[in-house]
Parts: sequence; C-alpha cells; structure tokens
Amino acid sequence: MADLSWFCGSEEFWNSTLLSESSWPQLTDCFINTVLIWVPCAFLWLPLPFYLHGLAQKEDVTPLPVTYLNSTKTFFSAMLSMIAVVTLIQDCSMLTYGYTLPVALYVADVLRLITYYERRRGAITSSVQFTFWLILLMSDIIPLYTIIEKELYTSDLLMFVLVCVSFVMEAMMVVVFSFSEAPRSSRRGYNSLERVGVLTDLEEADLFYLNPRDASKALVPPFEREWAHEQERFRLKQLEKAKQDGYISLDKTSQDSYNYRGGSNNYYDSATETTSLMGNGTPSNFSPKGRKSDGGYGTEDRPGEEGKEPRRPSLLRVLSKLVGPWLVVGLIQKVVSDVFLILSPVLLGLLIDYVSGGDAADGWQGYVLAVLMFLVQMVKSILFNFSFWSSQVAGMQLKTTLIAAIYKKDVMNFFFYAWTTPLQVVMVVGVLYYYIGAAVFAGVVTLLLLVPLNSYIAGQQQKLNRKNLKFKDLRLRLTNEILSGMKVLKLYAWEPSFESKITEIRNDETKVLLQIAYLNILMFVCWNIAPFLVTLATFATFVESSPENHLDARRAFVTLALFNMLRVPLALLSTIISMSVQAIVSIQRINKFICCEDLDLDMDAVRVERGTFTWDRTSQPTLRNINVRVGVGRLIAVVGQVGSGKSSLISSFLGEMDKVSGQVTIKSSVAYVPQQAWIQNATLRDNILFGKPYNEKRYQQILRACALERDLEILSAGDMTEIGEKGINLSGGQKQRVSLARSVYSDNDIFFFDDPLSAVDSHVGKHIFNKVIGPKGLLKNKTRILVTHGVHWLPMVDEIIVMSDGAISETGSYDQLMSHNGPFAQFLKLYLQLSEDSDNEEEDPEISTMINKIREDVETATSDAATSGDELTRLGKVKWSVFGNYLEAAGTLPFSASVLFFLLFQAATITLIFNNVLYWVRIVVASRILHRRLLGCVLRTPMSFFDTTPIGRMVNRFSRDIETIDNNLPIIIRDFLSTGTMAIVTLIVISISTPLFLTLVVPILLLYHFIQGFYIPTSRQLKRIESVTRSPIYVHFSETISGGPTIRAYRASLRFIEESKSRVDRNQSFYFASLGANRWLGMNLEIIANIVIFGAAIFAVITPDIEGGTVGLSVSYAMQISSCLTWMVRQMSDLETNIVSVERVKEYSELEPEAPWINPHRRPIPSWPTHGRVMFSNYCTRYRPGLDLVLKGVNFTIEPGQKVGIVGRTGAGKSSLTLSLFRLIESAGGCIMIDGVNIADIGLHDLRSRITILPQDPVLFSGTLRMNLDPLDQYTDDQIWKALDRAHLKHFAEDLPERLYYQVGEEGQSLSVGQRQLLCLARTLLRRTKILVLDEATAAVDMETDTLIQNTIRTAFSTCTIITIAHRLNTIMDYDLIMVLDAGVVKEYDSPHVLLDDKKSIFYSMAKDADLV
Repeated sequence: MADLSWFCGSEEFWNSTLLSESSWPQLTDCFINTVLIWVPCAFLWLPLPFYLHGLAQKEDVTPLPVTYLNSTKTFFSAMLSMIAVVTLIQDCSMLTYGYTLPVALYVADVLRLITYYERRRGAITSSVQFTFWLILLMSDIIPLYTIIEKELYTSDLLMFVLVCVSFVMEAMMVVVFSFSEAPRSSRRGYNSLERVGVLTDLEEADLFYLNPRDASKALVPPFEREWAHEQERFRLKQLEKAKQDGYISLDKTSQDSYNYRGGSNNYYDSATETTSLMGNGTPSNFSPKGRKSDGGYGTEDRPGEEGKEPRRPSLLRVLSKLVGPWLVVGLIQKVVSDVFLILSPVLLGLLIDYVSGGDAADGWQGYVLAVLMFLVQMVKSILFNFSFWSSQVAGMQLKTTLIAAIYKKDVMNFFFYAWTTPLQVVMVVGVLYYYIGAAVFAGVVTLLLLVPLNSYIAGQQQKLNRKNLKFKDLRLRLTNEILSGMKVLKLYAWEPSFESKITEIRNDETKVLLQIAYLNILMFVCWNIAPFLVTLATFATFVESSPENHLDARRAFVTLALFNMLRVPLALLSTIISMSVQAIVSIQRINKFICCEDLDLDMDAVRVERGTFTWDRTSQPTLRNINVRVGVGRLIAVVGQVGSGKSSLISSFLGEMDKVSGQVTIKSSVAYVPQQAWIQNATLRDNILFGKPYNEKRYQQILRACALERDLEILSAGDMTEIGEKGINLSGGQKQRVSLARSVYSDNDIFFFDDPLSAVDSHVGKHIFNKVIGPKGLLKNKTRILVTHGVHWLPMVDEIIVMSDGAISETGSYDQLMSHNGPFAQFLKLYLQLSEDSDNEEEDPEISTMINKIREDVETATSDAATSGDELTRLGKVKWSVFGNYLEAAGTLPFSASVLFFLLFQAATITLIFNNVLYWVRIVVASRILHRRLLGCVLRTPMSFFDTTPIGRMVNRFSRDIETIDNNLPIIIRDFLSTGTMAIVTLIVISISTPLFLTLVVPILLLYHFIQGFYIPTSRQLKRIESVTRSPIYVHFSETISGGPTIRAYRASLRFIEESKSRVDRNQSFYFASLGANRWLGMNLEIIANIVIFGAAIFAVITPDIEGGTVGLSVSYAMQISSCLTWMVRQMSDLETNIVSVERVKEYSELEPEAPWINPHRRPIPSWPTHGRVMFSNYCTRYRPGLDLVLKGVNFTIEPGQKVGIVGRTGAGKSSLTLSLFRLIESAGGCIMIDGVNIADIGLHDLRSRITILPQDPVLFSGTLRMNLDPLDQYTDDQIWKALDRAHLKHFAEDLPERLYYQVGEEGQSLSVGQRQLLCLARTLLRRTKILVLDEATAAVDMETDTLIQNTIRTAFSTCTIITIAHRLNTIMDYDLIMVLDAGVVKEYDSPHVLLDDKKSIFYSMAKDADLV
C-alpha cells in the first residue's frame, strides 16, 4: 500500500485493526485530516455555484437587519475565522522546528478559513448552512476525543486550546443557525408563532407575509409563458400529424389558416365549463383579419373517433417544468433519507451481536453503536423533513399558479412516497437478502401478487371520482343559484321543492362516495394484511428451505425491523393512490378548461362583416349575416321585438359570443351599460370611479347628469354608502343610474347601452337622454350604440338598426326607414297601438308632440297592422359538541362498534373487515346527514341572513367544508385510529418485555403532550383563518363572473385579475404558515423520537446480562413507537384542524330559523283567502333586531278587489311593506289581517303559497321552462300552455325544439331579460291567487314589455286585490287608491283624483315631477 504520510499524516487511510483493538474508537490521522474536514466543507461548497447564481439573479438585495441574532452569528463567524488563521500560522511555525506537516493539513486549514467567511449578500441564512455546522460539529467530535485520549495538552497546549475553543464555537453556531434572520417582510418566526398560538388566539396580524418567491406575481408569468410554448408545440405537432394523415390541407392564400374535412372549426371538444372568464388573448374563434384562426388545440373530427377523449396540450408537462427543481431536490433528499432509514436495522443487528457477545472490554463499541443510531436517525429526520417541505412548497406554488385547489387534498405531501416506495422496497429486499438469503423473495412475490388488484382498484377509483365530480359540480351550481335567488324561493314557498332537487343530487353523489368507500375497504384490508402475509411467507420459506436455517435474535429482529419499515409506506399507499387519483382527475379537468377558447378582446374598429354568432356551438346560430358599420361619434339605436337579438348584437360587439364566421373589429376603448345593472360590493363612489382617479368637478357633473344627486341626499353616508352584494341597498332604477354614471366617468370612446332607460322613471329617462346620451349630452362626441324602446327618441339618433329573428332587417336614419312600409314602420305601428290601448305614454308636451309626429309618419307609411314586440372567525378550542355532532351523524352505536372492531384487529385480523365496512359506511352516512342538516337549516333561515351574508361565505360551507367531510376526515380518522392503537399496543409489549423502559417513555410522553399543546391551538387557528381568507376569493370570483361582460368591456380585466391574485396570495400566506407549523411539529417530534431510540439503545448497553432477543425487542419497538407517536400527534392535530369544517357546517346548521313553514294547529281553510281583504293595524317592523323601525304604526285597509298603488321616495318603506305582507320581515308591533286571519298565526308556506308576487328582478334557475314555471309539479301541461299564451310566450315556446323542456341555462341566461320577466308573469298566472303584489315588476324592462304585462294583469286579475309598488306613476293613475309612504309612515291614502285635486299633496308634487299634471 502506498505511503500517505506526506499527504495526510499516516501511512494508511483506514485501519480496521487499529479501530477494533483499541480501548477507544481510534481512527487514522489520514482519515481525520481529510474525510472529517473535507466532507463538511464540500457539503457547503458543492451548492455554492447555485447559491451565487441565485444571489446574482436577485433584483433587490436588501441588507439584513441588525439584530442580536445576526450580530451573534457574525461574531462567532469572525472568531472561527481568527482561530483558523491562528491554526494556520501555528502549523506554518512548526516548519521552523524541523517538522514536516502533511499537505492535507494545509488544505484543511485553508478550507476552514474560506468556509468560515460568510457570504451573505442580504440573503436569509439557509438550511444548508445549518446542516453544514451540524455535520461539522459531529465530525469534530472524533478529533476532540482523539487529542484528549492522546493527552495533546501536555505537548502542545495552544493547539489543544484552539481545538476545544473551535468545538465550542461550532456548537454555538449550530444553536444560533437553528434560528433564521427574519426578513422585513415577515412578522414572526414559527417558534414565536407557536408561542402566540398557545397564549392567545392567533389573528391575521400575527402572521408573516408571503414569500415573494411564492406570490402570484412571481409564479403566474412563467406558467403563462410555458403554457404558450406548450400550446405552440402541440399545435405544430397536431398540424404535422394531420397533414400526414391527409385530414388537413393548407389554404393557398394563407399558410397559417387551414380547414378540417369534418367542417368543424373548433379543435377542442365541447367543454362543459364556461370559457375564459378574464381572457386577454386572441382566441381561435376571432381573428383580426376575419378568417378562421388556428388557435385551437385538439383532435380534428374523424370518422369512428366520436367516443374518444381528444388530445390536448399537456398541463402536466407545464406543471412539471415549473416545479421540477423543487421536486428533484426533494426526491434526492427522500432517497438519501431512505438509505439512512435502512441503516438503523443494520445497526440494530450489530448492537444485538455486541450484547450477545458479552465482551465488556470493548464497551465503547456499544456506546458508539447507540450514538450512531441516534445520528443516523437525526440525518434521516432532517432529510425527510426537507423533502416533505419541498413537496409542500411545490404543491402550494401549483395551487397559486392555477388559482384553484388542484392539490387541496395535500397529495403533494405524499408525492415522494409514491416515487420512493418502490425504491425503498428494493433496498429493504437487498438488505434482507444479505440476512436471510433467497427466502426474502417469497415475501416479494406476495407483494407482487397484490399489484394487479391495486391497479384495478386505482382504475375504478378514477372512474368513480370523475363521476362524483360531475354530481358535485351540478350540486354546487344549483346551490349557488338557490342562494342567489333565495328571496324568490321564499316568496313562492318553493324551498321544499329545491331542497328535494339538491338532496336528490346529493344522494347520487353519496352513492358514488359509498362505492368509493367499498374500494377503500378492499384496498385498506389488503394493504394491512400484506405485511403479515409477507413476514409469514418469508420466515416460513427461510425455515423450511434448509435444516441449517434457524431464526436467531439478530436475524429475526433485523428482519422484523426492516419489514416494519414497509408498514408506513404500504399503509400510506392506499391513501396516496386515492389522493393521486383525485389529483389526476382535477388536473385533467383543469387541462380541459384552460384549453377552451378565450373570448376575443383584441378588436380594432367598430365594424362587423358577414358575422354569424352563437351562444352555444351545439345549437343553431343566434345571429346570422350581421353587417354593421358605425362611424366615430355617431348615435345608433337598435330596436326590435322581444327576443329578436338586440342584446345579443351588443354581446357580439363585445366579443361575448362565439363567432362562427365573419369579422369583428372595435376601435379604441369601450364602456358598457348592461340591461341588468352590475354593482360591486363597495361604496357607491367606488362603483362609479371603477378604478379611475377621483376628479371632484367631473364627478359632480356626472352625478347631476345621471340624476343621482337626490338619491345621495337620501343615503345615510352619501356616495360613501356601502352597497351590499349585488346592490341590495339600491332600487332597480338607482342601480341602473350608477351603472350609467360608471360608463360616463370612464371617458371611453365607444359606449354600448343595453336599454338603460327602461329601468328609470319617465322623467328621469328624459333627463338622462338629454343630459348624457342625446345629441346635446355629455357623450355627444362619443360613439354610442343604444338598445331602446323609447321610440320618441328615434328621430334624434343618427341611424337605426332594426332586428328581427336574429338578423338585421333594416338599417338607416329615421327618415329613410319611415319613407316606406318596412319592418321598422310595422314595429312602430304596433308599439303605438299598444301604448294607446294601455294609455301608457307620458303627457309631457315635448314627448306628446314627438309621439304625435311619429304616429302621423306611421299612418302615412303603413297600411296594415303587423305583429310586433320588443326585447327586454370563531376562536379557541373546538368544542367537544362538534365531535359529538359528527359522531351522532355517523351513528353513535355503529361508529363505536367500528372503533371496537379496529381495536380487536390488533389481536384478530378478521375483525378488520367488519371495522372497515362499518367505518366507511357510517362515514358516508355522516357526510350525507351533515349536508342535509346544513341545507335544511340554510333554507329555513330568515331572509335577513342572506341580505347580510356574502354568497361566497355560504358556498364555502357547501363546497370546501363538505368536501373536507367527504374526503379528508375519513382518511384522517382512519390513520389516527391506526397509529394510535399501534402506539398503545407497542407500549404494552415494551412494558411487558422491559419494564424499566417506562422510566424513559413517561417523560417522553409528557414532552409529546407539551409539543402537541403548542402545535394544535396554532394549527387549529391557522385553519380557521385560512378558511376565512378563502371566502373572499369565492366572493370576488362570483362577483367577477356576474360582471364579466362589464369588466371586459371597460378593459378592467387586468385590475380584477390582480385583485384575485392579491386575495389568493393573502390566503396562501396563511396556508404557508400552516405548512411551516406542520414541519415544526414533525421536526420536533422526530428529534424527541430519536432520543427515545438513543435511550433504548443506551439502556440495552448499560444493562448487565441482557439477552440479545430482549435488546432486539426493546429497540425495534422503540423505533416503531417513535414513528407511531409522530404520526399519531400529527393525525390528532389534523383531526382537530379539519374537524373545523364540521364546526363550520354545524354553525350554519344551528342558525336561528324563521317561523315554521306549517303551523298544524292554525292552518287556514283550503280556499283562503276567499275575498282578498287586507288590513294593516298599527303595524311596525324592522329588518333586524337593533335597527330602526322601517314601518312605524301603519294603518290602512284594502277592500276585496281594490287596486292600490304604493308610491314614495327611495327609503320610504314601500318594499318593506310588501316584505311584511309575506313575512320576510316579522312584526315588531301590530298585525296584518287577510280575510280576518292574522298572518302571524299561520305557517309561512300557508301564507306565501296563497298570495302571489311578481318581483322586480326576473329570477330563473337552471332547468327547463316547465320546472321554472311549476317546480312543485302542481299543474298540467295544458294549464302551463294557457299561462304562456296569456303571457305572450306561447309562440316562442312552441318554436323551441324541446318546447316546455327547453333548458333556460344558468340563471336563465338563454332568455332575454324581457322574456324572463314574461316567464315570471306566466308563473303568476298559474297561481291565480286572490291577492297579487307587484314589486316594481316592470322597472327593469322596456316600455313595450311593460305594456304587455300591465294589459295582462288588468284582464287576468280583474277580480283580485292588487297591490302595486309603482315604478312609473302613469301605470297606477287608474287605480282605486294611492298610498303615499314617507319614512315608514302613511302620509296620504286616497283615490288618485282626490290626491291630484289637492295641489299641496305629496302625490301631486310627484305627478308634477313626472310631467303627468
């Protein structure tokens, strides 16, 4: 062997004889001077290039704050550098005395000196440095005891002191580097966070900010860039493949445009989700040049491939690129961790051999083995937790990137188990082969036999999860609609019907959950029996294969320890497979969604050429052959019958419809006023400014022009009044004027008005047209396209577009169109006839002159009549009652029996089957019962709850919390039972074998309890805060969906996207803290568990006359209990963390209900009310306890058959009076009598089903026409057709392919606003009760639809009592009585002519303001 003394100080690098025969663990000088120094330094130097590259990439290098911790680190680093310099000088000085020092010593000193010099350009101290100091400290233990044993202090005191001081300094560095310098963007570290969580309930202010690395700003742009690359890669691949297969040919005129033989111009399959909400790119269905674009991706239409799932760009490939580095680093750490894990049984075998040998002279070997076991476990724990952290950060980044919870089931937490479990099995089998030979393959074959079964179960689970997600989507969509339209449900007493519809969907969902549960039973039983079968097969084969094979303590316990290592990954494998399947399904669904075509938002000029548009590519086009040219600064009017396509034309301009063919270009910026005003949950001023800077002069000018000044005077806080969700604090007219003011304030170039004047009073409409829209208004120099039914304004516009049956029938100026008897003249003739019949026109002299002139023009131009129409956060510990509530829902007796069988499973495996069947079935039953209670209670909650609670907050309960109860809680409870019972059984076995071990276990259990007491309150509160900060994401998302067209029209998409990112980032900061708290728990518990193993090994070494079998039993079970206790505490904390979902569901399941729907002791007769007499007697009411009265001592009587109009300024109490009649708000004094019955004495449904209301907002639900008319299935088809006929919708319904079973779309989006209101009128006609309430029923519709509704009501309800909240005063001038309300008090109540004769009356002044007198 070569002499290495010149290089490292000794002839040999390694000497086994020297080590084994010494009375202390002596190593060669060569090993000490190289490995023990170079390895720690290399650990720090190898990642140095990446570290420096990261620093160089940092845009802002912020110096670390000067703190005690930072200063301490700098001091110790400087001291170690000085010691290294002194050591180097000392080594050099040895040369003057004739010594020849080895080269490695110089290299080591230089390495130490350079390493001690800290490079910290403002970067936070990394975990790499902490690990370096820890490894260096452990490596320097050997040189330290070597110089002590060699008594170096007698020959070289200075070097001895330097080594000792250096060791102490390194120990201090380990301590101080276990704490990180907090950056300025953070508030607290995890240890501080845990302390705060114990002392007080955590609040949002206690948490740190999100790491900029994990923010949307840093993550989303790379995703969008990579996704664009993936789309282009896929497009080129598909194009090449299609060319090779002969299914595609290049257009000679353009190489980037091509056509499919199948005729389809949509590469993707029809998606069930909607298209891009906030898209900002150019999709395939719109092209700047007007031709069909090739922006789609998917398979072309081919014969025989209808049933195949189309290929798409791979979302998984993009995600892998984004988080690949995190996953690779974590995977490497996990693999190395597994290697160290397997070393523990090997060391256990050596320890058993040592104890069995009984050689006391070499006692140090036992201590070294015990220390090595501890060190190996520590390194394993550190690497494992780092790998776990890498996977969690990767999962969080993916969640942020997709702004959706793809990995909300925390599948990334177990990512590396799925990858490393096979590798771990291979390594374990390799070590086992060394101990027991080929017998190990008997166990391997047993494992392999379970693989086909596992594959089958995984495939079935994937199918069932897809099916389950469809039911879940359907349930949540209907739930969201019900919560949005709750007022209509309560007014019509429809709650039971819709409750049964959701329950029916939920039952289908739980049936699938039960099928998944059966698969979980099969999987769990198989993988729990597997370790026992493997052990049995292995030992039996080993013993029977040869007479010489016998199981000694070493073989038996090392084999059992190795097989026990497979228990956790094999036990988790079922969980991993289940969660992985759900994650894959989620990725596929999101992949499908983001492959949908985006809306076109990149248009150049106001022009449509040969345009054909549709709302659904599977249906016939909605608009056909559209050709429109709009000049700059012109005012264009769009008119036509109901359902003729006026609103769709505006939507086609905005890019909201699918373009089948043609070209659409829009020049410059756009403002949009929809037919139904969209209002944000913000102040009135913020709704008008809409992100624009505040200009006082311009703002006040717009308020005057939009007639909002008087409204601001009424509102308590003026324009700073907080408007509730969907503008519940404002009337329909006020909302429309705010929407109009928003458009004017935007100062954009092109304005689209979708019939904004129909929702305001006649005199306000005149004011707005003259001051805003008309030739002399604020927008006179802007381009304006106005959908209108105010025919008296048509002579004042530049051009008129006449729509008929989805096509443009005529265009031209008023004079041009009136020069002949065309569609426009016919439309005007019918409109004027309806207006004349209903006496529905204002008496304003200016308007009367206009109308008369138009009537003359029509008489001149027309001869025959034509059909006409027009378009329209809890605090503290989770209460035991929450657990009791969950247990009760699962069934106390069956669930307890399940737990009992689980305990018996530890002794008898057969009972495991009974446990699983009972457990999973009752878990599904619990989930179904909790959802039923939640739904039932929410539907029975008073209306005031829905007025004050954001929909997103309620949807959160029905979505995320129910999902947690469905999917997460069952797995957590099962794992808690598994680890808990395993820990208890293990403690019993150890106590019987070695009773003295309890002296170590009891203190450790106390420490476990202490750590648990720190962690659980923090984790629980973090979960609550995370849930609370998640609700604003849902609220903002829901609000954005409803206002999508408006947001896109104002080009405000980017601002709303940034707001969404901000809310997601805020939520993610708490999620990040929760992940950090989990790692804090894991690391602390594993350190204590490693101390348990160390204590058990030391106990075995120091105990005299102990047998090898006893040592093996004690240490192997100690190794087992450490992992069991770690997982038990984690599962216990996860249980309390996730049981918060049950708490949140329980909270909404115990809301204060409204009065009973049915009072069995006070039911009215079936024919009640027979007459329709209504009497208010000293009636008072308020919206909620603690608020002021909104009606104050109201007294009046309405006789049967009378028609009463209720008028008053905003806030006078008109709507409150109708709500009182339906008991949506309850009495605070007095009573309401209907036909002698006090309505407070009877059930709510007996009341609400016997009177009818036609509300202001036409609310429809997803489903058929028939379901929306008759959700209770009370009427025949003939009755429904008659109602549709009287509501002027019969011809429309007959032309539909599905007729009564036509799907109206979500919230009735397939129908125009006018058609929706007419459908609501048909509902009213079906009920035909003696009392009819009209709550501004025609406020949101055009004049023509108003006329249709008013005429139908006059004829169909001529003998009924009618109470009308008047929107247009002219509609109630022929009523029997007029009631004037002011500040909740009846000021006037008399016939119209009496009130008009009194020129001092309030009603007279209102009529004068409306130009009626």
